[in-house]
Amino acid sequence: SSPVPRAYIPTDLWNSEKLSRSLAEIDRAIESSQHSRAVTLTYSCLEGIYKTYIQKNVELVASPSDLLGMAKIVKNDVLSKVRGESQAPEQIINSISTITNAIANSRNGFSESHFDQDAQKWLAVYARDLTNSIGRLLLHFV
Repeated sequence: SSPVPRAYIPTDLWNSEKLSRSLAEIDRAIESSQHSRAVTLTYSCLEGIYKTYIQKNVELVASPSDLLGMAKIVKNDVLSKVRGESQAPEQIINSISTITNAIANSRNGFSESHFDQDAQKWLAVYARDLTNSIGRLLLHFV
């Protein structure tokens, strides 16, 4: 009869505390050998960080809904902000694409043959560390 009320999610949802809590949850998943869960949590973490960054910093008619599209927008915006600075960390900013591609590929059937039977474990640890680095970098711009 009556529609379900819509949830209000503030645009300032992501901050340093939320990132730290998310990373702690990823760490717990890795420690308990729940590597697929760690990768899923990383995907959600990056998605939240990217959406917040785009809402705060990029004027778009419509924001992309896929993680790879969001990562491209974020990376290009950050690069445009640091270009021309004496020590612009372009290689570090390029890691935004690297981790996003690894996570997106994992969700689309990442090949375990490259890492024997430990693909999800290696990806989970790698993703956690890069998510921390990227999250801290982007929070400087939010």
